[in-house]
Amino acid sequence: MSKRKILFLYSLLFVTIVSAHEFWLAPNKYFFRLNEEVIINPSVGEDFKADNWANRAKRMLWLKCFSMKDGKESVEPLAVSDSLPTNFKPKKNGNYLIALQSKPSFIELAGYKFEEYLKEDGIENIAQYRLVHGDTAKRSREFYQRCAKTLIQVGDMQTDAYSVKTNMPLEITPLTNPYKLKKQDSIAFRFEFKGKPLVSQTVRSWCKSMDSLKVKAFYKTDVKGVAIIPISEQGEWMISLVRMELYSDITKADYESFWGSYTFEVR
Repeated sequence: MSKRKILFLYSLLFVTIVSAHEFWLAPNKYFFRLNEEVIINPSVGEDFKADNWANRAKRMLWLKCFSMKDGKESVEPLAVSDSLPTNFKPKKNGNYLIALQSKPSFIELAGYKFEEYLKEDGIENIAQYRLVHGDTAKRSREFYQRCAKTLIQVGDMQTDAYSVKTNMPLEITPLTNPYKLKKQDSIAFRFEFKGKPLVSQTVRSWCKSMDSLKVKAFYKTDVKGVAIIPISEQGEWMISLVRMELYSDITKADYESFWGSYTFEVR
């Protein structure tokens, strides 16, 4: 293979990595009957269009299922494979929260690409830092982690699993059960980073139906780290945000980011 062709293929891979921003957990559906198989696919993509997350067994720190049993939280580790989807069969009715935390991964971007990324995802603290320090053209080195949640409903009973804290660095927590929502409702989410509320943080809402994107909107958290999200459509919803900070060891990276998402469905 020629050197020119290798460089071309590398550039295509680079563009794919840069553009495939969002990450979420995509179940085969969101509403289940008892003992019906649940299939979970970690997904990555732009504008809520899902591609499979490659090498997930190696890149994942853990994948767990949180539920309520006799009024108490119950946690079950889920098996992960690169070749097979993760699946399980719920034994009780209620809500199940599936959560994933990844290991840190490294990415390096040209200055202008990194600036586009900061603008697109509303990462204002780092954009302002680079502007003040004259770093807008500087190449970036970044470690990033994924902190994703999805909520499913089994049977008609609703439980408090939707609000379980998973001890991930980045927590997205609805203040009411998303499966009580109808179109034209709104829902409050709390956003926390390492146990503290994220104040004036940019967050996003997404909704798709029949693989068509219906909603893509930005909001800001208040002084308690809470944002109110209008539910304007029926379909699959994702609430997401990116938290980025300066990395502690400048010899290894400039920044570290944490990508959070929470998915559910509104009928």
